Amino acid sequence: MKEYSHGVPIEIKRRKKKRRAIERHSTAVAIIVLIVSMIVIGAATVSISSPPEQQEEQRAHISWTTEVVDSNGDVGQYCSLVLTGSDDPEIAYYNATSGDLKIAGWTGSSWNVNSPPSANDVGSYVSQTRNSATTVKFVSTYDATNHDLIYMNSLGHYGVVDSSGDVGQYSSIAVNPATGTIAISYYNASSGDLKVAVNTSGSGWINKTVDSVGDVGLYTNIVFAGTNDTMYLCYFDATNCDLKQAWQWGGAGPWFNMTIDSSGPTGDVGKWPSQFVIGDDWWGSYYDQTNGNLKLQSFVGYSIETAVPDSVGDVGRYTSIGVNSTGRVFISYYDATNGDLKLAWNESTTWYNMTLDSTDNVGLYTSLKIDSSDAIHISHYDATNGDLKYVKVLQTEIPIPEFSDVVVPIVGMMAIMAVLSVRRNRKEK
Repeated sequence: MKEYSHGVPIEIKRRKKKRRAIERHSTAVAIIVLIVSMIVIGAATVSISSPPEQQEEQRAHISWTTEVVDSNGDVGQYCSLVLTGSDDPEIAYYNATSGDLKIAGWTGSSWNVNSPPSANDVGSYVSQTRNSATTVKFVSTYDATNHDLIYMNSLGHYGVVDSSGDVGQYSSIAVNPATGTIAISYYNASSGDLKVAVNTSGSGWINKTVDSVGDVGLYTNIVFAGTNDTMYLCYFDATNCDLKQAWQWGGAGPWFNMTIDSSGPTGDVGKWPSQFVIGDDWWGSYYDQTNGNLKLQSFVGYSIETAVPDSVGDVGRYTSIGVNSTGRVFISYYDATNGDLKLAWNESTTWYNMTLDSTDNVGLYTSLKIDSSDAIHISHYDATNGDLKYVKVLQTEIPIPEFSDVVVPIVGMMAIMAVLSVRRNRKEK
């Protein structure tokens, strides 16, 4: 016999109550699934490189200006940027139309462009640095007429550093402000060797072959580490298509070298390396041609790590790296797939990237420096118009939340919803 309550069978009431409980439980589950999906999609959107129009929230936290510095002829290849004592940019670069070295300096209101006099074809493979202790600027470059390595500084000194064979391509110059020692790494095309020229406190240049095993020394980059003239050289081994590093402790004694990245017998990794050193910490960016990726290695706090800051498309040529006052790493580089200038940076172990310039084919030969206010300065080459371009990123503290900062509050909310749902179900039983 059926039982009734207020004229309605009790069994029907039970079924309706159970159905409502199931519906509420299903709704709670659907909400949880939706939230989890939003988390996953949101994390993927932030982490994956995408065009500027898909990064409006990301771009809202960073602003930058871009401009043409020089458009007189085909200018801007091999550009190298330094900052003055007042954090104004100065760019050395090559005039391919006339075969001259050019230097553009920001005066506070405009760019002052000049060209050091030379009867030869100079200015390719140019590298520039500044002694922060004396404000003197130093430049190394290649004399394509005589196949020599050339050196000059802002005091008016100009001379040949090495003329033994075809030498001076892929030059990179560094100065130790603590000792005044100047060093230039470069490629000996006649023998396929890596060479370095060192001038200690103005005592004259001493040239030395650092690595001669195979065809080595292309894409060189040199930095000083510490106050005792310890030097690190990164370069490309064209025989094995590997990234190598050479070093000398304290500016004296033998040179050591080793392969620090290899893609195997058929791979190609290590072109366009760039290094940055703070104390005992080291960072190096470079191009993985095998996979078309931007790569990074670091030695921080005695921990060696490898990262891929960008892998969307063919990216990572012409890298230039810097570290700001909070320890955040920034890398400028070329996106060959889209012909764009890009910037990558890290938030702890998570890497983000964005496009800074996408007008025509731009972003070649990037050179990056970070000033005392953590603003980023980048010079690069516009291959479409043959122009030298410059970008200033006005804010480097980009407040993008860590994934855990987003997950923890939402997971807590999900737990509360689940508990409330269970309590409702118990009350209704």
